[in-house]
Amino acid sequence: MKYLYLLLLFSSFSFAQMQCEGVDIKVDDFTSEKVIKTKSRGYDAPNPHLSILQGVKIKANNEIVTGLQIKLLSDSLPKGDYGVYFIFEDGSKLMRESIKVDKSVAGRYYSLSAIMDLNDSELKQFETLKVSKIRVINEDAEIDSSEAKDFLSDFKCLVQTNF
Repeated sequence: MKYLYLLLLFSSFSFAQMQCEGVDIKVDDFTSEKVIKTKSRGYDAPNPHLSILQGVKIKANNEIVTGLQIKLLSDSLPKGDYGVYFIFEDGSKLMRESIKVDKSVAGRYYSLSAIMDLNDSELKQFETLKVSKIRVINEDAEIDSSEAKDFLSDFKCLVQTNF
């Protein structure tokens, strides 16, 4: 019995160690879907500016989907409804012209929001490279190097965290 108690104690400690600080795990009360999200970091940059870049991993119906939530604020309402683009620190680009962007008014700004899932090669980019610039439709936002480093760390944690 003593060994069983020690084993349970060790297992609990190991599980706690495996979950990184950069993510939150929640279970949706209505759908029972499990959701892991990176910390929701606020970014403060000149307009247009990135207000949210968040990694998300969802488990529903025994399927796991990993993606991103992006929100950019702008003084002007861009023409068009599609397109999310990334430039990474090594100069490589991820261009997703078919991603639908939702537009709304947020105080004195226009909010441009998009959610996109990532395939395996895109996951690897976000897990290994810092994002230096994001474009939503035709509005660009640069990401400070330290903020990019924090997001990279959180995203690695997201990918490695299991349900």
